[in-house]
Amino acid sequence: MNETIYDLIDAIKEDKRYLQFKEQSLKLLNQETKELLDKYQNLLQELDDLKKFEKYIDLPCVSLLNISLNVKCG
Repeated sequence: MNETIYDLIDAIKEDKRYLQFKEQSLKLLNQETKELLDKYQNLLQELDDLKKFEKYIDLPCVSLLNISLNVKCG
C-alpha cells in the first residue's frame, strides 16, 4: 500500500503541471519577497530623510524618533 502511495507521489512530482505550478509558485514568492524588501528599503530611506529635519521641528510633543500616544500636549 505504501509503495503504491510513494509511486503516485513520485508520478505527481514528475508531472508537467505540477512542475509548472511549483515554478510559478516560486516566482510569485520571489516577487512578493522582492516587493516587501523594496518597500522596507523605501521606508528606511524616508525615515533617514525625516531624521535630517527633526532638529528644525520646534514642538515639544513632536519627535520623529520618539512617538508616544500617551503624551498630552498642553
